[in-house]
Amino acid sequence: IKKSPADLSILIEEIVHLYKSYKGIEINTTIPDNIPKAEVDEEQFKRVLINIFENAIQAMPDGGQIHIALDHDEMDTKAYIHITDNGPGISDADKEKLFLPYFSTKTNGTGLGLAIAHRIISEHGGHIRIKNNEPHGTIFTIEIPIKER
Repeated sequence: IKKSPADLSILIEEIVHLYKSYKGIEINTTIPDNIPKAEVDEEQFKRVLINIFENAIQAMPDGGQIHIALDHDEMDTKAYIHITDNGPGISDADKEKLFLPYFSTKTNGTGLGLAIAHRIISEHGGHIRIKNNEPHGTIFTIEIPIKER
């Protein structure tokens, strides 16, 4: 990991741009203007976002919605990226294993994508969590430290 100050809103917009033309997938963003820069390895961080987007799109073969929101705490110590889809969701039993190497709910998956994403976020001093999106779907939340100003 080679960290440098990065504008998370630009990174998110780059990933959204990659996927905005996927047929049947609607992508919305909520990105405020006042997010401080974060110390991240931009390429590695993009890998994390791409992996979560790919999983969401594969979970919604008939189309759906992805919403990505960026915010931060008032003390400017952490940034939060929430990636929400309205797919079928993930069972509670699978949630417990989701970040383990070689675990996959897909027949053609290697089970490494989310394990690698988890490792990358951990190496940034952050956390990645998953919860249900009511009434259906999944929310991935990435929490990472923001560089001290």
